Amino acid sequence: MAMSVVPSIMLDIQYRMHPLISRFPALEFYNTALHDGTVDAAGNVTPDLYPPMSSHLEADTLSGDRRSVVFLDHGGSETAKDRSRVNWNEAHIVCSVVEDLLVRNEVCHS
Repeated sequence: MAMSVVPSIMLDIQYRMHPLISRFPALEFYNTALHDGTVDAAGNVTPDLYPPMSSHLEADTLSGDRRSVVFLDHGGSETAKDRSRVNWNEAHIVCSVVEDLLVRNEVCHS
């Protein structure tokens, strides 16, 4: 049985990740040949990659950078509903976070 070579094409520019995230695949899989299309000529990150505005994602007081992850603790408990469980307090928190994100950030419609 003859072995055949499957042609492959590798990325040379990526447009989806923040440079701090793309650094890993660029080093590990592309031998630094993968470049970021998410920065301008001066090296500034595309504003689309910044975390959204939210009252839940407070800015760092020294750098002004916004957090990209937040953990919200709550005291709500689960209750039985049919054959499942529901946590109404948690559901209200999720709704308020989504509403906050929609109100504070411009929503694009394509």
